[in-house]
Amino acid sequence: MSTSPPPHPLASTTLESITSSLTSTDLSQPDTLLTFPRSFPKSASHLVILDSSFNPPTIAHAALATSGISFLSTTKPSSPRLPTPKEQMALLLLYSAKNADKQSAPLKPEERLFLAAKMGVHLARTPEVEGAEVAVGLCTEPLFLRKLELLKSYYDSKGITRYTFLVGWDTLIRIFNPVYYNQPLKEALAPFFEGGGEFLCFLRGELSEVDRATWPARIREAGGREGVFVERLPGREEEVGRLERVSSTGVREAVGRGEWGRVREWCVAEVAEVVEERFQEAWKS
Repeated sequence: MSTSPPPHPLASTTLESITSSLTSTDLSQPDTLLTFPRSFPKSASHLVILDSSFNPPTIAHAALATSGISFLSTTKPSSPRLPTPKEQMALLLLYSAKNADKQSAPLKPEERLFLAAKMGVHLARTPEVEGAEVAVGLCTEPLFLRKLELLKSYYDSKGITRYTFLVGWDTLIRIFNPVYYNQPLKEALAPFFEGGGEFLCFLRGELSEVDRATWPARIREAGGREGVFVERLPGREEEVGRLERVSSTGVREAVGRGEWGRVREWCVAEVAEVVEERFQEAWKS
């Protein structure tokens, strides 16, 4: 007689437990990192980070996570680095309470983490992610270099040697935008790449001619030749095309209009259920 697998640790993470933890945390202080569960990671050597505002998390976030773990755990001609077995991977769904571009309203940090935890439970059961550790976390650093330094200060001692940030194209070009740095780009980003950091970017659509002509050269010049991977999001063309239209903004607008079919289409079931039960008022027009 077969037995059901034990529930994922994130399944017991409640909004109340997250709120209690954040209440005792000064989010105005830098160098703050909280994870749920607190024991994360246990035995991983490769940390994969999906950094987002989760306002709310969508199937596009989920696709980025599953595609990232799948890419990094298999041999790819486009990647010069050896794959990591999933059992040695840890996926962190990270919310930055001080994002360089995005504000936190209307959802509170604890509400975003709760929604991310619901997506984490879903991801842990997918064939692409199953076997890897999954957690949600909050940090108070807005820039990727500082995020990496913060993560390394916590996790180098736990055996993490490789840090991969999963990003979309819009995020990647912001990372390589000199306006966010007070020194030459190559000098500013050198500690990131030298410290074991890398970016894995998945494209949901085609790049414009301007992007194709400008950004690859800028990334190379900034020292990202060996630490930046840009891939087409895997899947059937119609499915990738559907993901190209998905956005957190679109979900919020659908909630405001009461279009629950769209919410259920653009969010994994666990997230859509919580949005409908708890957060209808947050995005009403």
